[in-house]
Amino acid sequence: MFEQILNSAGRTQEEFAELEENGWSKAEIEKYKRGYSNGFFSIVSELRFEGLLSDVEVSRIEAAFESKE
Repeated sequence: MFEQILNSAGRTQEEFAELEENGWSKAEIEKYKRGYSNGFFSIVSELRFEGLLSDVEVSRIEAAFESKE
């Protein structure tokens, strides 16, 4: 499960870049990113709370999510 979430977090930056290439404005992209981030990390936080993800795993997911390629 951790590897799948980590891969998803990494792909997210590519998806955000594609939005700009498809003509989305910076304001639209930022609004979308905020909503996506809130939902994504709500799930990650719940998994940590339930003991399904460790603090180290969550840190790695956060780093992958925030990386810019």
